[in-house]
Amino acid sequence: MQNLTAFPNSNNSNSAPNLNPEQNRDQAHVFARSATVPMRAEPREGSEMVSQMLLGETAEVLEQIDRWIRIRTRFDDYEGWVNPGQCGFISSDAEKEWLCDSRLNRSYQKSYTVHHADLGDALTVPLGAQVISSPNGINLPDGEYYKPDLVSPFVLGQDLISTAERFAGIPYLWGGRSDLGIDCSGFIQTLFAIYGYAMPRDSRQQFELASPSITDLNDIDHAQSGDLVFFKNPEGRIVHVGLYVTDGCMIHAGPNVRVNCFAPKWADRVLFPYDQRLADRFCGVVRINDLVLASALPRSPLNMNIDDRSPQISNPDA
Repeated sequence: MQNLTAFPNSNNSNSAPNLNPEQNRDQAHVFARSATVPMRAEPREGSEMVSQMLLGETAEVLEQIDRWIRIRTRFDDYEGWVNPGQCGFISSDAEKEWLCDSRLNRSYQKSYTVHHADLGDALTVPLGAQVISSPNGINLPDGEYYKPDLVSPFVLGQDLISTAERFAGIPYLWGGRSDLGIDCSGFIQTLFAIYGYAMPRDSRQQFELASPSITDLNDIDHAQSGDLVFFKNPEGRIVHVGLYVTDGCMIHAGPNVRVNCFAPKWADRVLFPYDQRLADRFCGVVRINDLVLASALPRSPLNMNIDDRSPQISNPDA
């Protein structure tokens, strides 16, 4: 295993650039140049995907093994191995300039395609991408991308719940964070990111934002729309999260993003499917407020357990 010393300029091949201490030492940063960049637990394609970088997000490069680089993302301090062919290399100054640009925002449209103004490369812009929007398309650190006249509808609703409902039908993907595929905590993180809040990545971390306001499922009527609802596995570990809607129901990423009832008292009174397994695994409700959200982003994720994010609550091992 080598220690990172330097990287050359942007490289979009499938091989990582060789580390060379004589090259510019300030090129140890990347931005996602693909709709989603899988972050893997180990430096190999078959390894578990633990998270994703979304288009335009940046990261610090920590080390290299063969054609893989290990990164730490700027948005949520998450670490994983990525294929550098899906990234662009930039300097520390270029990264700071990008992240400090007042025009930088999260895309709240469902996925659409753009083409590089000079190179002609096609990219998919996923929901939640961190880009600079323009009348003609988007900007990334490597230039401007144009979009066709017809684009997907906005996902942004009048409030948090209506926006969350527009995620409905997005397929479940372990480690996913966009409308191309998403997991339970990625759904919550991306939803709040659209509104400008940096939520932690894993359900356990999200649970630790504040003490639960409700721990007894019989008190679920005291929950408020927009609260986070958490579920545990038989060992008591937080493994699943959803967004409370009303009447014992939540919207969450299970087999896909959908609404389920998890409160027995409401099972026969609502139209949405009731899930007894969710009821059995209920752990608590955390109320999200501005004070909690202001300090939501964890700064020391090195001891996190990737199993803290359940593939879906119906998994018998979850």
